[in-house]
Amino acid sequence: MTYILYLILAVISFRPLQSDQHPVHTIRMDPDNAMGGNVGDFFESVEFIPLETNPESLFGDIYKLQVTDDYLIIKDNETSSILLFNSTGKFHARIKQMHRDFTLDRDREEILVLDSHSVSYYDFNGKLLRKVEIRKNISALFMFGNGSFVLNKDRPLSHAKSPSIDYDLWYSSNLNDSIRTLFSYNPQFGIYDYNLPSYLFNDQGDGTCFYTFPYRYNIYELDASGIRAEYRFVFPEKYSLPRGFDQDSLFYNKRKEYIFNPKNREDLYRFRALTPFFRHNEYILFNTNGRYFTLNNDLLYDLRTKSAYSLNRLTGDSISYHLPILHAGSQQAMKGLYNGSLFTRIPAAALVKLIDNVQKQGKDIGNELSGFLATADYKTNPVIIRSRFK
Repeated sequence: MTYILYLILAVISFRPLQSDQHPVHTIRMDPDNAMGGNVGDFFESVEFIPLETNPESLFGDIYKLQVTDDYLIIKDNETSSILLFNSTGKFHARIKQMHRDFTLDRDREEILVLDSHSVSYYDFNGKLLRKVEIRKNISALFMFGNGSFVLNKDRPLSHAKSPSIDYDLWYSSNLNDSIRTLFSYNPQFGIYDYNLPSYLFNDQGDGTCFYTFPYRYNIYELDASGIRAEYRFVFPEKYSLPRGFDQDSLFYNKRKEYIFNPKNREDLYRFRALTPFFRHNEYILFNTNGRYFTLNNDLLYDLRTKSAYSLNRLTGDSISYHLPILHAGSQQAMKGLYNGSLFTRIPAAALVKLIDNVQKQGKDIGNELSGFLATADYKTNPVIIRSRFK
């Protein structure tokens, strides 16, 4: 009876954003068979951008990166800051505020910083402009090109006593009033242990984004009108979470333990989420969030040829000064896509080690990296790598 009630509530409450007739791409991939190659096979140029390090600009790590024509905008959880560097890496401004997420109003050149109860608007010089109080518990947000929002709402800490309906995503014009909802769930079983705190909205830089579900291999391309396209991935069983893991009541209140404290070796290899996730023309790029599957965590899939490549296995060549751009063992990580370029980051100490290995082979690292090597130490800020696609 409760199941029937739940279905009735779902039918009554769910208001689709648009017709369900959006394109669905089903992608079957075995990462073990992902091909390698050279950096120059996919990219025409690679630029290493050291981020200026001084007492004002020093930070911990790049937890989120947004890119504009002029700025690299970084979310750092360790210093509770949003930092702006110009496109060459020179420090520009710091916003010191507790935050959960941020998004950009690219037209007005404003940064919208989300904390527990409000969204603060800053200009690109770090000046506070205004603040909007919010009524929902929001963990992530994204501003579309037309100025409207999509918000990811926190799931509850404890389960509902009876069947009901709630939604993961809320569309809004002003951060509070709801235009529509998307992705319903039953709060009896879908609670806070489901939440994944980072990279839910993957900014494409063109006013659209990809939404990544935790513990699910479905990715949704979103624009202001709703779902533009969907990508459904099918992986070998050894990398896949159990069927219904994100919804089945059998996993109620057990998901974090399953993911972060696995009881057997096999569970170490399960993919937790496909995030970050980006698309450039016919290339799809994503990370599998596999804890111990380190050789092929960052993957590229070519929709035209249906071929899979491991970005972690791309060998550095003359395009990249013989350095890798996403070598898993060097703590490099995919962070953004903007204007035909992929942005990755590497800790300064790891880059120093890679450069040293290249120099021992008698290969040229260029004047820019030579200058970096002369001043870098263990306190130096991370380095951003910009790789321009062919």
